Amino acid sequence: MEKSVFVAVNELPPEKRQAAEFLLGQKLEEDELLFVRSSKGRIISHAAVGAEREAAFDRMEAWMDEMARRVQDVPESEVSAIIEEALLHARSTPNR
Repeated sequence: MEKSVFVAVNELPPEKRQAAEFLLGQKLEEDELLFVRSSKGRIISHAAVGAEREAAFDRMEAWMDEMARRVQDVPESEVSAIIEEALLHARSTPNR
């Protein structure tokens, strides 16, 4: 079960603000909102760095170029409608 909370940083008691700053690894500003969420899910791995990150960006750009090529003759309104239909389907499918 997921749990989440939004709180204004300037409303946090000092000990909770310090804990949030510790977890984030940086100071919070008075005008910021803090969003905390917990869930029982898979652990997200650390982001790629260096050559691995560059290779990931290259793969993503190649994929985006291929998708653009595949829809180059399709009107933008049709592409938008197809994306919207896919999103509605994904949202209505259980266990996604």
